[in-house]
Amino acid sequence: MISSGTDDFKAKHVVSRDATTTQVLNRGLARHTPKALQPGKPICQPGGIPASSVTMGEPKFIRGGKYGTSKTSLVPRDVVTLQRRGGQTSIHTQRQVIVKGKTGHTGEVNHYDGTTRAPQIKAMAAGAGVQAATHIADHHIFKNAETSVVDDCVSRDSTFGNVGTASYDLIQAGASKISGDLGHKVNANANLGRADARTKGIPGTGDLGAAFAAAELGAANANAEASCLGVKASATATVGRVSAGFDGTPLQASASAPSVEAGAGIHANHIGAAVGAHAGEVSVGPFAARAGAKFGGGIENGVPVVHAGPVSAPCVIQ
Repeated sequence: MISSGTDDFKAKHVVSRDATTTQVLNRGLARHTPKALQPGKPICQPGGIPASSVTMGEPKFIRGGKYGTSKTSLVPRDVVTLQRRGGQTSIHTQRQVIVKGKTGHTGEVNHYDGTTRAPQIKAMAAGAGVQAATHIADHHIFKNAETSVVDDCVSRDSTFGNVGTASYDLIQAGASKISGDLGHKVNANANLGRADARTKGIPGTGDLGAAFAAAELGAANANAEASCLGVKASATATVGRVSAGFDGTPLQASASAPSVEAGAGIHANHIGAAVGAHAGEVSVGPFAARAGAKFGGGIENGVPVVHAGPVSAPCVIQ
């Protein structure tokens, strides 16, 4: 990337397409001097200055640079190569660069968050294992715990069969407490209407993998837990919500009407905090899009997730 000569140099600059080539060249040629260049060491921006001062507020990085990363780097939009040799300066611009990961392979570009999809998929796969493990651990921690329930509703019915169960509530309110040697849980909930159906899951795992579908109307819920897995708390209120998927796995999807929510924890399946409100939201696994805003992040069910206003998505910790 950089040649070692008294007067010659070759430098690669990663820039945003909203920064003109002329601006980059002028800055690069003005700031790069032979003394500033270290043979064999790639640089991130002209003269080693922060990326934002060149890309006008949109930082981009390249592998191994001073302000870059040693693993999978953000995807640059333009790469401008400046080379001075024998008093002659040459310019080469390459667009839509695919960034190399730490293993040296290139992956399909995810233009939303600027990482290759390969590390993102690996993070989600690892998260699925963490989610399953904590689901099973939670089942065994609380399966023999003492449970106290206070509950009332206008109407309720349920059906049990060889395949699974189905139930509904109308105008329900209740609270519960679960206490055991390894942890405690408390819950309060209310709704105008709720219906759900689910199959049986893997025996001995707390129904891990059970297929389910549920709908609720005018619902509010608050939970708190302190156990050997950690501590966490959350609260939600929604005008309406439908969901379906497989319990204890990332294979879940939901859609909700106007809702507010908040949660925080230092727990095996939630490290972080987030708060949000929206007029409507659709989610699939760790991905979500909403007409509203949600801010925060952390490691949720083993997957690093960022809630960035109208969208939520997994990220890769470098």
